Amino acid sequence: MSLTLKNVLINLLYYGATLIILPWIILYAESFVGITRHPSAILRAAAILLALMSASLQFWCIALFQSLGMGTPSPALAPKRLVTKGPYALVRNPMNIGEAILFLALALWFASPLLLVYALLAAIAFHLFIAIYEEPQHLKRFGEEYSVYRAKANRWIPKLKSLNSSDR
Repeated sequence: MSLTLKNVLINLLYYGATLIILPWIILYAESFVGITRHPSAILRAAAILLALMSASLQFWCIALFQSLGMGTPSPALAPKRLVTKGPYALVRNPMNIGEAILFLALALWFASPLLLVYALLAAIAFHLFIAIYEEPQHLKRFGEEYSVYRAKANRWIPKLKSLNSSDR
């Protein structure tokens, strides 16, 4: 199976679960307990803008993982090479930032307090997974190259000097 097909399948499964199945269950639970939602045009417009920004960022990251890293975002088919270009020149986890933004967009679209909690819990889960599992794995896999990269790019918030970098 080609890397592109693997990438498509992995992302369809992941986003199907996190953006369709779990949110549907949450929205159903809100309705079941009587939580009413009143999405406004402003919330929906903000949600669309955030979703478009997030999707663009995530597609860019997925493309870089495949073209430069020779892998996928999944730990099961992780990139063989460290990706430090594009948004990865600014922060180490732009894909997770994009995912958190997409979950926020979903909460805004539905004006859902429980989806907002879901977005927050997802962001916390991303942070814990990265700090506890992913970064130690990257240190083992990429060694000194990853140590140097960690010194150049923060986990979540870009360093001011990296905004002027030519690596993007």
